[in-house]
Amino acid sequence: CDFIAENFLYDIDCVNIASAADIHPKYAMSLFKKSTGMTLNEYVNLLRLSYAQALLMHEGANVLKVAMDSGFGSLSAFNKSFRKLAGMSPSDFRRAVVR
Repeated sequence: CDFIAENFLYDIDCVNIASAADIHPKYAMSLFKKSTGMTLNEYVNLLRLSYAQALLMHEGANVLKVAMDSGFGSLSAFNKSFRKLAGMSPSDFRRAVVR
């Protein structure tokens, strides 16, 4: 979890995470799921989305820049993940919190 928290803004995957813990990637995925109830990818996305929400609370935040700064590879992936978590688009979220 420490490795993920320090690196979630970068392009990381289960191989990187497992290597940091000095365990096999399949074992890392299994152990993480058993311990947290979510996959490694779900956890990384949750951290990225939480970070993105914090960025979107600033007036003038640009959704594309927030997506890229939060570690998402594309705007469409960011929008899809954000809508799934927050129940609204990033733009709607920004409008709701920045008044």
